Amino acid sequence: ITLRCPTDEQRSLFQVHTSVDAKLIKAENASGTIDYNVRRTREPSKPVRGYFKLGYEGNWTNWLSWDASTAAISSALTSLTDLDHLDMWQERNINDGRHLIVSFWLPTGNLSMLEVNSSLMEGSNVSMEVLLEEHGAHDRFYDPIPGRFFQRQAEDVPTSVVVISNGILGSCVTPGSLNSACSFEYNASLTPSVSSVSPSSALLAASMVTITGAGFVPSQFDVRVELGGTVCFPLSVTETEIQCRLGHAQKGPLSISVLVSGRGL
Repeated sequence: ITLRCPTDEQRSLFQVHTSVDAKLIKAENASGTIDYNVRRTREPSKPVRGYFKLGYEGNWTNWLSWDASTAAISSALTSLTDLDHLDMWQERNINDGRHLIVSFWLPTGNLSMLEVNSSLMEGSNVSMEVLLEEHGAHDRFYDPIPGRFFQRQAEDVPTSVVVISNGILGSCVTPGSLNSACSFEYNASLTPSVSSVSPSSALLAASMVTITGAGFVPSQFDVRVELGGTVCFPLSVTETEIQCRLGHAQKGPLSISVLVSGRGL
């Protein structure tokens, strides 16, 4: 049993208590007796206590408590340095080896290392050090990367469709050409369409709605229907008809949208 407590008390050893209902018994035909032995395998270590301070380019923070929060440490650093957009977070238990990670956006480039003064820290083999995890740079960082860095503008091509993936325009081998990878012909037979909705008025919550059209998928799990932003839950779906039950929609004119998985809106 290992106790990880912030104390140097010499705690009493655990005791073994047995009873008629809770005890160890020997295996059948085993000889000898059963003995219980409780011993201390290591003396308790002195807990971490005290104060430390951080320095940057000759400027030092005030003394900070050993258990100062990341917010307090960040505030102390930013108040005496030109480090901007500074973030700090902690890994590991504070009593078993605290690991603080610091990152900042400005200034850019390779900068001076942070320093630490742990002369007022106490504890068994306590020490503090600063390690470099990543060099700075003057490069620009974008998150997310703007699509303009990837797109290639194509000239208008009759009956073409622009393809965008994750906000980035699809690239073209020969932009503006009918043979271009960016030229896609619209095919009505592959696109879902709605021809009528019944009833077309006086819709109430829980009303049954019948949508007639083409290009649907005969699976209620692959179709999503909304009327005025309110979901209409599909109950029956064929290639040409959807029957759904309307949720609590707002009053007034409602626009309808039918999204078919793999076929579009």
